[in-house]
Amino acid sequence: GNETIIYGDLGKETSEFTMKDEGKSIIIKTIDDQEFEIGSIINLSIMPEKIHLFDSKTEITLIHDIPAFNTVEAKVSGDKLEIFNQSIKFNPIYKEVVSGLDKVELHIPPKAFIKGNDFKLLVDKVEVVEGNHLAHLKLDDRFIFALVDKNVKEGEELSFSLSYDKIDITNGEEKILEAVSDKACLRGKFEVNQKSRSEYEFFYNINNTKILTDENKGFKINSVEGNNCYKKQYRYQFERDEIKLGVEGIPANFISLKDFGNQKYALLDVAGEKLYVKVDKDFKEENLLHLEIPAQAIEVWQEESDFRIC
Repeated sequence: GNETIIYGDLGKETSEFTMKDEGKSIIIKTIDDQEFEIGSIINLSIMPEKIHLFDSKTEITLIHDIPAFNTVEAKVSGDKLEIFNQSIKFNPIYKEVVSGLDKVELHIPPKAFIKGNDFKLLVDKVEVVEGNHLAHLKLDDRFIFALVDKNVKEGEELSFSLSYDKIDITNGEEKILEAVSDKACLRGKFEVNQKSRSEYEFFYNINNTKILTDENKGFKINSVEGNNCYKKQYRYQFERDEIKLGVEGIPANFISLKDFGNQKYALLDVAGEKLYVKVDKDFKEENLLHLEIPAQAIEVWQEESDFRIC
């Protein structure tokens, strides 16, 4: 292969990386006129910009231009959570899962920082990454990374709140609250109706509700899967913001209301699958609801190989 795996530790006080000898053999490209003998000791120099760091347990990459999340410890004190050396009152969902604990760990993605007045941190630096403004916020002896608007300046104090629905909470190794992802999915069948010799209608069938889709998508699915496509179950994936509650559409049963403070969700049961749907503050609980999802927003994924067809 073109990559070599080496295990090591990052220093806590410095940015040094210490490599460990795990007794593994590695292959190194050398200059043609250099000769080595078996057993000889050689000195290696590795270019830092070519190193990719991964967690040895989860194999998750640790370095992105925009970090996947910030890990922040929070103390539980009465009905309040202490984060960033400041306190906030529990929102309803946090009260449900955090009460009774001493401390928890929050995994806060940069996109979870929103305008508000719950917290204040000093902006040490702002860099532009892929058109996004990434602020380096000073917290004690470390930095917290947040996506901000272009008006945020270095050296100023940033006031902000958090999108609590975007944050994972763990208690040691146990995940006690999972963030609501931007993507959602439901499973269903794929169907065709031949109207004439050369005219076809294709449908996504979710919980016995047919969603008419583009003819070209239908032909693509059939091209990849053959006629077995009409016998299989697919994972239909879409942006959660595309889901609308209506009087017609996919039937769903209401389970409970989840209030994250910044956003409320209705937790629904759709043919045995759990689904979070954004609702407004005036949402009225009903036993049976209907979901509208536009066909053009739906991605079709093959279940067995986790492969996107179209």
